Amino acid sequence: MQADIDNIVGRDKPITEFSYQKDMPRLYNSMVGAVLNLAKQSNGDKVVTMDGKELVIPDGAVIHMGIVGTNRNPRYWPSSP
Repeated sequence: MQADIDNIVGRDKPITEFSYQKDMPRLYNSMVGAVLNLAKQSNGDKVVTMDGKELVIPDGAVIHMGIVGTNRNPRYWPSSP
């Protein structure tokens, strides 16, 4: 995956020169996109706590994490004043 990132955005490219419009579509169509979209499956019942509530993810449940949405959520990435 690192090789795809290096080939697409460049190994020495400063982060200030990254372009979401140009680089992200190319990254998403590489190994990076495959890893982001790879569904996971639970192995046994799992108890997780989210927002103070305990939830059970049942054995065999297929889980897809919304990585792109999470990475753009102001709850986790607040804008600076």
